Amino acid sequence: MTADKFKEMLRDDVIPAIRTKMSKQATIRLQYDNARPHSAKVARELADVMKASPGQQAIVLESQPAQSPETNACDLGVNNSLDHRLPRRREYDLDAFEQQLLDTFNAYPEQKLHDIFDMKRRICEEIITCDPPGGNNFKLPHRSAKNK
Repeated sequence: MTADKFKEMLRDDVIPAIRTKMSKQATIRLQYDNARPHSAKVARELADVMKASPGQQAIVLESQPAQSPETNACDLGVNNSLDHRLPRRREYDLDAFEQQLLDTFNAYPEQKLHDIFDMKRRICEEIITCDPPGGNNFKLPHRSAKNK
């Protein structure tokens, strides 16, 4: 993934899809990891696309805390789950594989996303309430736990 490809995907696919799916939110916070292509420079270059305009919400990029895969929904479950839904035989052509991935993502069960983000919420609560608060010694909640 290059910085240019990352910017293109955010501008053309991710940001419009998020705005459509979260149309009732005043501001949207989009968490990204700290990989080099996802740098602050990219965020600055996309500032015009992410700012609020009539009929569109502002999108604020938040970087993932360092060394905290438990707080990233993609690391927590989305990537692995999508990987299992892709065909075993994958396209070697990058454009064909991208289409295969998009088809898999578009067929992804909405409830599964809700479950993953609920788990992220419960993990964040554990991080806040552990001793010391914000430390790394929190107890990972069970996936079967229900909402509070």
